[in-house]
Amino acid sequence: MYRAIQRAVSRVNTWVSRAESNRECRLLPGEFTPDTGLLTPSLKLRRSAVLAAYAQDVERLYTPRAAASFAREPFGRR
Repeated sequence: MYRAIQRAVSRVNTWVSRAESNRECRLLPGEFTPDTGLLTPSLKLRRSAVLAAYAQDVERLYTPRAAASFAREPFGRR
């Protein structure tokens, strides 16, 4: 599944400029729902809640040395 999503991201990246492209992505475990507190009742993302819940994952996306190996770890394994 991870490879299929990565292929889709790569395909979409061909449609946009490099500045707009997605260079790193991460599949996160769990669901984003109002019940989990990650979405509002109108299904808007609660950014602060997501950043708090996945702080380590976000930090690793922005750490150059770790990003290469992190991107290959499927489904939130740590």
